[in-house]
Amino acid sequence: MVILAQTASLFAEDYDDVDAYAIGQLGPQHARDAFARIDRPEIEVFVVPGGNFPTMPSIAAWEQEFKKPVVTTNQASIWAMLHAFNSAERLPAFGRLLAEPPVAAS
Repeated sequence: MVILAQTASLFAEDYDDVDAYAIGQLGPQHARDAFARIDRPEIEVFVVPGGNFPTMPSIAAWEQEFKKPVVTTNQASIWAMLHAFNSAERLPAFGRLLAEPPVAAS
């Protein structure tokens, strides 16, 4: 069983008015701090929602630090586009998901 830890609700604990626009003002350290607060063995992946949340450059470091995959909205969107175009492009600087090309669509 895979347990996902979404960081959006954790931001709400710290900020009363986090919305789609306000999240863009938060730095990636907020996500890292949320991961540190909730990290435990049964959590297998961290999910960071919010396309306006600037996290892409931090993903690989988080995965290395926490030894778990991290999936963000923007990262998943890029993966989906690469998959749709049957691209073999690799973007390892942005985490495990983009380090290997998507399996070609059938």
